[in-house]
Amino acid sequence: MDEIQGAEMSTYAPDRAVGYPTPAVKGVDEFTKEIFGKLLRADQRRWAEVYLKGLLSVRGKKSVRNIARCVCQSDQSAATQSIQQFINQSPWDWTPVRGLLARYISERSQVKAWVVKNVIIPKRGRHSVGVAKRFIPEIGRTINCQVGIGMFLATEVGTLPVDWRLLMSDAWLQDSERQKRARIPSDETGKTVWQHIVDMAGTLSERWDVPPAPVLTDLYTTSDVLPIVRNLAHDGGEFFVEVNGSMKVVDTPHLTPVRPGGDINKVSVASTGGTTVRDCVRREMFRGPSVTMGKRTPTLPGSHQILSTLVRLPTGGGDFRGRASQLHRLFALWPSDREHEPQYWITNITQYKTDKILPLAGISAESRSHLRALQSDFGLQDFEGRSFPGWHHHMTLISAAYAYDRLKGL
Repeated sequence: MDEIQGAEMSTYAPDRAVGYPTPAVKGVDEFTKEIFGKLLRADQRRWAEVYLKGLLSVRGKKSVRNIARCVCQSDQSAATQSIQQFINQSPWDWTPVRGLLARYISERSQVKAWVVKNVIIPKRGRHSVGVAKRFIPEIGRTINCQVGIGMFLATEVGTLPVDWRLLMSDAWLQDSERQKRARIPSDETGKTVWQHIVDMAGTLSERWDVPPAPVLTDLYTTSDVLPIVRNLAHDGGEFFVEVNGSMKVVDTPHLTPVRPGGDINKVSVASTGGTTVRDCVRREMFRGPSVTMGKRTPTLPGSHQILSTLVRLPTGGGDFRGRASQLHRLFALWPSDREHEPQYWITNITQYKTDKILPLAGISAESRSHLRALQSDFGLQDFEGRSFPGWHHHMTLISAAYAYDRLKGL
């Protein structure tokens, strides 16, 4: 891989000693060489190590000032300035670094799924790159925030982030001056959620050579479900996506309760025309066997029913005859008390039995705890700059810090 280019930077050298020599930062030197060793300048590699150590050892907010105070024992003012420059002004390319991180993870742990998660980052003011007032369905109100889209690798040691995209609102897309000030590349403007997801999946498979795995994502609040699943399925890719009950499907057969380990393919397809996912599930509410999923689905504690049926998706023009759409499997995970709306999942993985597929729903639930750890312990929400490159530099470094923390036992 070619060395990653960067501009001239301050030559201030950080102390090699760590302010708080906790076990979490032992071995970071070698890890930095693995992941950031292709950065062109030696001082860039040093500041990457300093920032990683700060993310791993600073308690509370991972601000540049706090990192300099913790890691650099002398001339903290100069260290603060150099770290700010490394994160916000230096033009080092984060994409090759993320590729090295993705391969580092996949070579040391089994990748079970590629997990896509939206990240809401509350912000004050209007100058942080990509910030806008948005209605957030998960909390039911409008807040001023950035929306990041992360690609994670689900492994036996956790769900680890390796790639990021930043969603731009219409206000940013229509303001060329703001784009210029934030140094947003022209090819980043105007991309939708589904384009970002498809782009990240293509990067993993085509550029970074990460072992193939199903793409797992929550599309419950996304309107562009069909473009995402069509593109993910291109060239044989597998997906397992959570959808809203109002999503339209076609060619629904009689609903069949599925036991763990049952064959999901033993069902006949009877065309009934267009309907919604919710109506499809409710049309024939058999009382199937209760299945205890335990810790695999912490968002649905206790026992619940697994309801399954085959469906087709509408074609590009909204055709509900399903002539050009392959069969997909629709799952409904319904709490046994029937007091809450079930979770609906659609997948193009139809060749395996239920117990081979449903653990993917558990991975999705578990990934939320890893996202909370990134927010509370690794500085996900603590980026202080305003530029597009600065945001990506920060997200790359917190991804590396979290991967190191989870993998150091291996």
